[in-house]
Amino acid sequence: MKRCATVRFFVWIVGLVVFCLALNLAADGLFDAHSRRLLDALGLEHQAAEGLVVLVCNLVAMPFVLLAAWWVARLAMAPLRRIAKAAEEIRAGQLKRRIPCDREDDEWGRLAGLLNDAFDEYDRNLDRQRKFAANAAHQLRTPLAVMRGAGEICLAHAKDAADYRRTVEDMLERLQGLTRLCEQLLELSRVGMPALRSQFVAHDPASSLRTLCDDYATVASARGIRLRADIAPGARIRCIPELFAESVANLLDNAVRHAPDDGEVALEWQVRDGAAGLCVEDNGPGIPAHLRESAFEPLAQGRPPGMKQGTGLGLAIVAEIARLHDARAAVGTGALGGARICLTWPLDPAAAERSLSAPARLSRSGRMARRSLRICQAIPDSSVRCGS
Repeated sequence: MKRCATVRFFVWIVGLVVFCLALNLAADGLFDAHSRRLLDALGLEHQAAEGLVVLVCNLVAMPFVLLAAWWVARLAMAPLRRIAKAAEEIRAGQLKRRIPCDREDDEWGRLAGLLNDAFDEYDRNLDRQRKFAANAAHQLRTPLAVMRGAGEICLAHAKDAADYRRTVEDMLERLQGLTRLCEQLLELSRVGMPALRSQFVAHDPASSLRTLCDDYATVASARGIRLRADIAPGARIRCIPELFAESVANLLDNAVRHAPDDGEVALEWQVRDGAAGLCVEDNGPGIPAHLRESAFEPLAQGRPPGMKQGTGLGLAIVAEIARLHDARAAVGTGALGGARICLTWPLDPAAAERSLSAPARLSRSGRMARRSLRICQAIPDSSVRCGS
């Protein structure tokens, strides 16, 4: 039997019970062995004398039994005290403190491991939020300082109506960018909530993908950009349709924005080896290898030559939506020569099970383990993975 904490404490308690029973049997045997002498000495009847002897033996042994019970209780609660102490120190600000774990194969060890994992995730999230807040403050501070400087110059020096108009137009343009940045910050904070998983539904995104492509094709045509789409119907995934559409819209927006005039953007939605792959690429400047590691981070710093200015949150939102849906995101270089962003979405289990034959279901686990590798092999030089 596995020596878990429950079994150990059960054995100790049974040992105490057996000890008490043995003590009473020993007291009864002692009385039987010396009954005549004890009856004469005590001057009591047989039953009364026997009860008195058993009671005295129990009273003599009670301190030892209580000490043993107290030792078992303290031993049982010692891991809980260590957990509480570590939690108090972490709450006091020692964020690197972790719960010591002597045994990893019992209930207390598993609980300590889970709590340590939770503290590690909390520490990583806190570091990410600090970095994100610092970057967001930097992103907001520069345009605000420029607008304030422009306003102070307008107040300090008399200008004609045309100069004032140009200044106001420039300030409105910067305010529009700040508004978009704030909206994306709110969107980023919203999509990272695990509680949204309760809103997942089985969804075939083929129709919504065609609608998005038609909308962005109209925008792209104004610059002569061709948008082609290869969308396979029938690939059902579990997702929040609005968030799925938001991730695709961000990818298309990035691709159209970074593609040159008279350029090309391609979207592909296909099913390979039990997973659905969405890839969007363009023939723009692409993302250099040294920037791919941080491509999905909020307000990622660094911009290759030729890449147009943005808020730095589009791909971060895509990565958060992918992480929420247990999807994978990868960035690389596509056949068009520019950036190629791919998302690998797990299929809806019910739909995937119906599509598998009996022999295929036997080898399903092996194919599922290889699905991400095969889908992402279409991304040369890919180096970034998000989600799980």
